Amino acid sequence: MKKVEFYPGTQLLYLVLNAKLLDIWHLAFKTNDIFTHFEGLEKAGTLPDIETLLPMAPKLYRTYGTASPLGSVWVPQEIEISSLEKPKGKSKKKSAESETATQKPRKRKEKPPPKPCKGDFVLAQEVDFIRDGLNSRKLTTAVARGDIGRMYECIKYLLFTFGGSTHTNYISYVLETVMNLELECSPGLKVALLRGLVWTLTGLTDHYEGDFIVEFFNRLLEDVVERKSTQFDDTFIRDIISRNLWHIAQLKVAWRMGLGMHKKSHKHTDPHTKPEMRTLLQLYKDTELHSRRLGRQIDDRDTDDFARGVKKLCEGALQASITKTARNRQVFHTDTVPVKPTLADPVNHSDDSDEENESSSDEDSSESDDPNSDSEDKQPNRFYATQGSTFLVDGELVFDERDMLLGPEDDFENGSDDEDYVDEETPDVD
Repeated sequence: MKKVEFYPGTQLLYLVLNAKLLDIWHLAFKTNDIFTHFEGLEKAGTLPDIETLLPMAPKLYRTYGTASPLGSVWVPQEIEISSLEKPKGKSKKKSAESETATQKPRKRKEKPPPKPCKGDFVLAQEVDFIRDGLNSRKLTTAVARGDIGRMYECIKYLLFTFGGSTHTNYISYVLETVMNLELECSPGLKVALLRGLVWTLTGLTDHYEGDFIVEFFNRLLEDVVERKSTQFDDTFIRDIISRNLWHIAQLKVAWRMGLGMHKKSHKHTDPHTKPEMRTLLQLYKDTELHSRRLGRQIDDRDTDDFARGVKKLCEGALQASITKTARNRQVFHTDTVPVKPTLADPVNHSDDSDEENESSSDEDSSESDDPNSDSEDKQPNRFYATQGSTFLVDGELVFDERDMLLGPEDDFENGSDDEDYVDEETPDVD
């Protein structure tokens, strides 16, 4: 399966999320068209202020953005056990021969039809979608602002969401990170590690994920090494280039911008999404998506990954992760503590695959010894993560899929300004 592009997928997610939230607000204002409603209020000069809208927001959030049930929990009535006992009848003894003689083939009883659904499973799945979408946007906004504390709280929420999903390895990664920060790090080390998750290169409001910055610098450094035909451990590369890579890349951009020769972004302004928004709102209104309708059901999928993750952790996934961590660190022997198979083990078992690795290495060596093989002509495909950024413009979250620099890595790769200038008309002077 082809990897899902993060930025287009996230834009689509937030567009649908905004449409759902507007549909919920239109139910709160009891209007057919929320755009027409507010246009009329604006003309009449009676637009509600922020003090009027703020008390309504927590009520709508508790209704559509959380898993807390509305009203009281249904508790079945207690039934006496004596009323369930069947009266004992007279026992009739028959011989085995008489029973087989008088026995007639019985018709299979048809299963009774399933009981009608008394809940609204569609609305329940909508609540799960809105809750996960709000947490995703909160996390993305926190990264764009550089709000490390809020970002860390969202990551801890994802621990339970990953636990209930099919990506069982992620629960190990997040749980290991949380345990390291909370239980093994000093307060100073914890703050230092959290600050390393989000970086800003300009000191302004634009922030980027730390792993993306490392990947971006690796691309620049790889291009320099390939262009100069040198090695990464070379003194000049290690002490000069790698330590000043960002500033060296910025020099060319600054010079070109000063001379008006910088590359154009070829990026058009994003068109507004009013047509898509109106289409979604009309669809939600026709289907009464966010109104409770008893017996409505599309499928029987359980989309509440959060609750399922909490259940898995309580049923043994947490203990399995603790056991695996202690085993890897050789704290105690694995024979004394049982490991429950509820949590996938992301660690490669090298002991079990030694024979396979040896056989595969022998095959690779035999293939490489073949003089007719063209392995030297083949270059490995390098995979890079999708570079981009998210930032806030007038309070709106904007996605930019361009690289953080407009082409400095291309300059290193092509060597347009790094090549030594040689004038062919000027003779060499000994």
